Amino acid sequence: MSNTPTIEHLASLKEKPWYVVNNSFSQATFTHLSPQNINILSYKSLLCAICGWQQLFHVNQFNSDLWNSHDRATNDKIPDLVASAFSKEEERKVTLSFEDMSQFCTVSRKGSKGRKTYNKDKYADALRQAEQIHMSTEKEVTISDWAKFREKVHVEQNIGQHEGDATRHLSIFSQSEEYDLAFLPIGAFIGHPIEKVEIDDSKPLVTITFNVKFLPLLFATSSYNTMFLDRLSSFKSLAGLRLYDLLYSRLGMQHELVDRGRVNFSVPRWRSFFGVNSSIDIVFTEVKKNSGSSDESENPWYFKLSELEKYAKSLDWYSLANKKGYSSLTKEEALIFDDSRELLLKAYRCHREKDKKKEQLGEAGVVVCLHGGKYVDINTFRRDVFNKAIKEVDNYAKWRGDRTFEVVDFDKKKKKGSKITTSINIVYERC
Repeated sequence: MSNTPTIEHLASLKEKPWYVVNNSFSQATFTHLSPQNINILSYKSLLCAICGWQQLFHVNQFNSDLWNSHDRATNDKIPDLVASAFSKEEERKVTLSFEDMSQFCTVSRKGSKGRKTYNKDKYADALRQAEQIHMSTEKEVTISDWAKFREKVHVEQNIGQHEGDATRHLSIFSQSEEYDLAFLPIGAFIGHPIEKVEIDDSKPLVTITFNVKFLPLLFATSSYNTMFLDRLSSFKSLAGLRLYDLLYSRLGMQHELVDRGRVNFSVPRWRSFFGVNSSIDIVFTEVKKNSGSSDESENPWYFKLSELEKYAKSLDWYSLANKKGYSSLTKEEALIFDDSRELLLKAYRCHREKDKKKEQLGEAGVVVCLHGGKYVDINTFRRDVFNKAIKEVDNYAKWRGDRTFEVVDFDKKKKKGSKITTSINIVYERC
């Protein structure tokens, strides 16, 4: 890490092991730009970073101002206030120790006592993946959904009237100079929660910088919940942790006299919620020696690293797109192509850091791959994801000895006259 973190960025999770989030974060889904297999430690690291950042003095001061009894800010005003208060990168940073994180993130074993040990490399890998997590608070969850959404946005925003037909496919996930998220509802978010992760090679410390567009989800004067870090060590699966947080937040939204609630999501939304949906990935390939081309050279989804440097900036990207037969792609394929731009740039930069010799760039390439969702069979999805998640939620309640709620019913929903399961319904009760 180039700069030693200043004392203002340091946070101790043990001093205040809880944090506040808008309920929309607890219901957010992972998009196809998230890693294919999201490590639960990566997600726990994100939650620890949220908790640590909220402890910092300037963040506490901002939150106090929001709650000023004379002029309390409503949730719809928070995004603009956040954008103004935390516009500088230094204001969005928090530094945590690996040891601190491990005390909350490491799964507890029965009968174990004392401090928990940690593996720095394991946490470093998890934090790097946390930087890649891409989430959305919107209802769109499949690539087809996003393609339709983007087309609608482009019509409403009058985008795509220059540089030929290709630019009508500008990604909704592009950088701010191409897009403003103004077309989203107030308080909505699509993007990477974490902007940057810097790991200190000499000390067991990590500095996380948040995406300023994500921060409004960490403040609220209504529709929010206080979450505690001590729950993290009780969950082994991402599905179990996310299901608990979802039901806990839903319970908090209900009137205290209402004892029963339900969550009914479509199957694709549940898949995205648990992070087992389709995802885009980048696979490196090497050109064989004494060969003029790669085995993938005829693949339209194959890119030489040397050509990425030339084309992957601003609208020059579409010069490359047209070379690849962009105009013949379907709307879904075009969305995948555009959304892979950021991943391709990262792959290029990573390769350049490992190999400083420019002349060797032509010997390597990357292929854009689309991985299908896991647990495609609904019965397998129910058995290996849902049932295990519900069991973890129940075990956590027993471990606490203070059961807040319990899942009392869980069933699949089908359209009348159809054998295909369209949604899954969970019913829970206050204890």
